Amino acid sequence: MLAAAVGRRLTEARERAGLEQQDVARHLGIVRQTLSNYEHGRTEAPYNTLHELCLYYDITLASLFDGDPTNRWTLVVDVPAGLAPSELIERIEDEPGVSVVETHFEDMIERGEGPEEVA
Repeated sequence: MLAAAVGRRLTEARERAGLEQQDVARHLGIVRQTLSNYEHGRTEAPYNTLHELCLYYDITLASLFDGDPTNRWTLVVDVPAGLAPSELIERIEDEPGVSVVETHFEDMIERGEGPEEVA
């Protein structure tokens, strides 16, 4: 499940940064329980929130999705506020010339972390 995998990686990134959930929630302007829901995969964080978390934790979105902290690829897109990652993935896959992204997500699907696994 993609949301659970991303949630685990969010938790790992927060802990590596030496931060508590309350500190991060305050930075984002959300309640701690919302962040906890993201970290446990109960709720899918909107893209703009994931982007802000990546900036705060000094990681890339690519590393958040594929679990490779050395992945420094960055995808720059204009994303409407509140767009869920699974919706972003669908939009990216619909764009011409994104075979690398599609291949990457096919690998995630094989590991059981693909976009269609999002509840």
